[in-house]
Amino acid sequence: MKQLFGEFTDRQEMIRPDFEYFHSVNREPVQVPYHSHDFYEVLLFFSGNVDYVVEGRVYHPQQGDVLLTNNRELHRPQVREGQTYERIVLWLQPGYVRSLGGSENLALCFEASSRQHSNLLRPQEEIRRKLQNLCGELEQVYISDAYGSAALRRAYCMQLLVWLNRAYFSASPEEQSVDCDSKVDEIVRYINEHLKEELSLDVLSARFYLSKYHLTRQFKKYMGFSVHQYVVRKRLIAARLALQSGSTPGEAFAQSGFADYTNFSRAFRAQYGISPRSVQEEKLTKGRKNS
Repeated sequence: MKQLFGEFTDRQEMIRPDFEYFHSVNREPVQVPYHSHDFYEVLLFFSGNVDYVVEGRVYHPQQGDVLLTNNRELHRPQVREGQTYERIVLWLQPGYVRSLGGSENLALCFEASSRQHSNLLRPQEEIRRKLQNLCGELEQVYISDAYGSAALRRAYCMQLLVWLNRAYFSASPEEQSVDCDSKVDEIVRYINEHLKEELSLDVLSARFYLSKYHLTRQFKKYMGFSVHQYVVRKRLIAARLALQSGSTPGEAFAQSGFADYTNFSRAFRAQYGISPRSVQEEKLTKGRKNS
């Protein structure tokens, strides 16, 4: 792998409190499992024999495309041999994005892309050049300590987010290259909108008029998870975000849809290697340091 900038990493936790920038080239396939993270991700695609799977939808990017994922979506790249894989990746803390927008919500593109299951952008030529030029400017100042570099980093990030939102809201659905199953899409949307309710295979098969066998087979094919595994992962994501927003472990448990606190706590620790109480304590410690 050739590093043009930054460090390719399989970690899914940010180190910086604002954003992180990577520009990498892989000549051999990289293996990345399904994952989610607590921040927003922007990926500018340059080349590669790659598909991106986001919540069961398989996107086929072209040079200059942009992929957006928010902090609730399960996703992964599928990288195959045959072409050099080059991309720019930007990780953004949601709080930092909110601070840049002032009275305007610069996170709208991430919120809308998740809600509408529409993660791939194919920007118009003018916007595509603008985004790539801004990434080039940001790359120049990312680790610079020259006078004004911090202000420039903030300014370039703000401009990137403005143009990403413009790109998203000016795009047409037919501009996407995506494979999906419409019924699985409906089920995924329903699950995410009803995490607090019962979401057993019996309930879902009855609601969507599918046999349990067919639902199980199609869901696994497109999602890479069983229905139960997916529901648990999404409930854990919801609980973790609630904890990071200031909820107590009991409140996060109630909001996420688990029926039993012991099972919730055990599943949370198995997934994240930390207890819900420890996440709350980390949040309180950071708050005291910043006050």
